[in-house]
Amino acid sequence: MKLKKLKSDTTQTLNVNAKKEFTVDTSNQMIVSILRDKLYSNKIAAVCREVASNSRDANREAGNTQTPVIISISNEGLLDEGMSISFKDSGVGISPSRIDNVFLKYGSSTKRDSNNQTGGFGIGAKTPFAYTNEFLISTVSEEEGKRLHNVYQAVISNEGGQEVSQLLLVSSNETTENTGTEIIIPIQDRDEAEFVSECLKATILWDVQPELIVGGSNKMKSVKNLIKEEGFKVIYGTYNSDLFDTKQDGLILQIDGIPYSLNISQVGRVDSVIQNHIESSRLLDMRTRYYYENTHRNTVITFETGELTLSASREEIEYTKSNIDKIYEKFQNAENCIVEMIMNDFESIDSTLGKIGIYNFYRNHSNTDNTKWFNLELKGMLQDYFKKYGANKTVEEHSPEYKSYGNLKDMSDRQMDFFLIKSGERFSFSKKNKINGLRPDINTVKNHLFVLKTIGESNAYAKNITLQNKVIKDGKEGVIFMNGLNYLDVGQEQENAFLDLLKETGVEVIEYSEVERAKVQRSYSSTGVKKDVSLGSIYARRMHIGNGWGQYLSSSKLKMEYNKKEKFITDFDFRNEQEKKNVIIPIGGYADLKDLDKVKLSIHSTICKNEAKNINRFKVTPKAEGTEIVEDLEVGYEHTCKLLLSYGYNLIFVRRGDIENVSNDKSVIVGLTKASKDLMKNKNFIKDLVNNSRISTIKEVSSFAKGSYSYDKYFKSELNKKMLLIGGLDINKMKTPMKEIEVNSDSNRLFQGEALAQLSMQLSNKVKGRDFSGYLTQEKIDNTLDSLTKTHPLLHFLHNELEGASSWRCNEYDVVDSKTGETTKRGTDLMLEKVMNLIDKELEKLKK
Repeated sequence: MKLKKLKSDTTQTLNVNAKKEFTVDTSNQMIVSILRDKLYSNKIAAVCREVASNSRDANREAGNTQTPVIISISNEGLLDEGMSISFKDSGVGISPSRIDNVFLKYGSSTKRDSNNQTGGFGIGAKTPFAYTNEFLISTVSEEEGKRLHNVYQAVISNEGGQEVSQLLLVSSNETTENTGTEIIIPIQDRDEAEFVSECLKATILWDVQPELIVGGSNKMKSVKNLIKEEGFKVIYGTYNSDLFDTKQDGLILQIDGIPYSLNISQVGRVDSVIQNHIESSRLLDMRTRYYYENTHRNTVITFETGELTLSASREEIEYTKSNIDKIYEKFQNAENCIVEMIMNDFESIDSTLGKIGIYNFYRNHSNTDNTKWFNLELKGMLQDYFKKYGANKTVEEHSPEYKSYGNLKDMSDRQMDFFLIKSGERFSFSKKNKINGLRPDINTVKNHLFVLKTIGESNAYAKNITLQNKVIKDGKEGVIFMNGLNYLDVGQEQENAFLDLLKETGVEVIEYSEVERAKVQRSYSSTGVKKDVSLGSIYARRMHIGNGWGQYLSSSKLKMEYNKKEKFITDFDFRNEQEKKNVIIPIGGYADLKDLDKVKLSIHSTICKNEAKNINRFKVTPKAEGTEIVEDLEVGYEHTCKLLLSYGYNLIFVRRGDIENVSNDKSVIVGLTKASKDLMKNKNFIKDLVNNSRISTIKEVSSFAKGSYSYDKYFKSELNKKMLLIGGLDINKMKTPMKEIEVNSDSNRLFQGEALAQLSMQLSNKVKGRDFSGYLTQEKIDNTLDSLTKTHPLLHFLHNELEGASSWRCNEYDVVDSKTGETTKRGTDLMLEKVMNLIDKELEKLKK
């Protein structure tokens, strides 16, 4: 980084006889100790950021700008034992004549005359000393026609009570290898996850991302650009980092690919006006979470190297007036750019109704089509981003006339009433279905059938059947009826603003008077006056399952006709779905059908719980284990309903007394118990259930792949292995996958629960698949450790203390040298020894 030359102001001085300059005592190891150890608040982050940046700079210096840096964490390499992290570049290497300036001199740097490289303070190369007392430099360089491979060891030793930093030449050989440098740093096993996280944080925004190899696989996360303009961008991806994963869109500053969070409080100490503008901006008030999915979005202001000055540690920017002004200028440009994009998108829509629709989409709080954000096309993502930004306010500022199109009633000049009949519901023009206040967005117009009906025109059942069939055929969500005066005078059609908007957009508007009557079987005599006395009516409720995140149940009114003498159903209201199996479900004696009309209906409180006949229970009997009596497991009433609805059943709730009226009808299934037994014959259900269970099992098994965090936690810890051995689990005899197993889809919440898990086990032989029963899982470990609470409670307690976050309590047992004050033995290590002795004694008892 090209450093700016400081300009000192001319000051008046006293009469002086001599002048001396401040210098640094290079022999003072305390200064060196401060630079290497006291400079960084987060030492692991400093190592990852500085060493990775130096490796990238080496590639740039050699002209290999598109070659990725290789970061590896493993137990293999030049170090004899233990875990290490290495940073490997494809640069020109560090020649013997250059090595001293790079690693031995604090403050010495080769990067001060260029903004093509990140460093400049002459400190970064020594950053590993902030974390460890030794690291290796393996470098291949070419000098005077010879290509040498030199390996150096940088160490800090204690000589005569004084800390001394040294660079030792370990080996030197001529080679034909490509030039480049690898920095190898020993790390503690417990710090592996943090090193991965900090490497991701430091490098995820690089134009050419490094490879982050852990356990043989690349852990680098992808970042996509939703918006990319001069000076700012909006990114999204599945990254996991405490810097990016915030509830709001925190503003991130990117300097040569390295992210820094903006400290608003520090800005306010220098310029409160800029602080207030940034804090009140919509950019800082945007939700970045989408339907609880692990996908996040952030706004990034981008700077080149040298545009902003940094602190000496490079952990944060300097909050100077100059820096803040530059940030604010780019911040304002980002706001202006977003506003321009919103209005360009708005003006590109060629119809007034289309513009009203997108304006109302921005104005509505919820996403009406419930599509997951990252499954949208880029245009949909952008529009959702504009919505979160508050694009409706932007449209109102530039085109205030659209603010008057607040809802359907406003758009129709108050000459119509609007009714929404959802697909599958009975046609009625009740207060419940009135939607005058609806703000129609683009999906409302696209997903519904529009029907113009005159006030006073009778509601024809046969026409409604025609419309209902058309809704299903066209794939619409329902019908929007426009009910109003169609004529002022005889033969003169009345103008209506909303009708004009629909016609301008090309939306089909159906005249209710012209709808053909469907041919339906009626229970009337040939005269059409007298009803067949042999037929009776049953009023019921038909259940539906929503498409939203919660998949809530809802109901619609239903009327059935039955033959009184023969006791079977003669007619349903939903003839178009007769291919589905119909399930009749009785409600309890203390419930009413109206209870199912509530927005938040309770199936559990409405269902008929007839214990004598078990008419509405979905039971799963676990496989017998030994001589123990195992109780039946039950699937909840609501859960059972959702399963049946998902696999093609019509669920019809009736009063308990009406069951007798259709007792001879063999075409319907009576009760959830029979329906669940019928569901057990469904091959698709069995396949989905078993595969879903396998997905969960595969994910659990996969977490123990060799080199994974869980694998290392249990297989590399003698404490954990021996504790599990006491509980009867020898993990060395359990299988673990060689690498992570990829799974195509996520676990389905529909199949959750102990009963369905047991059912899945029983049905697993009907679906081909790999047997994972012999593999190690977290469930087996947890069950084993839980068993120790009864058999070895003391060991269980001590194990939790040493393995859990509460292990800090062992610090009071640290052994401290009374003369030097240094800790000679950590309390955690001391307690671990004693607990291991107890465990070994217990294992000896078990062997006997």
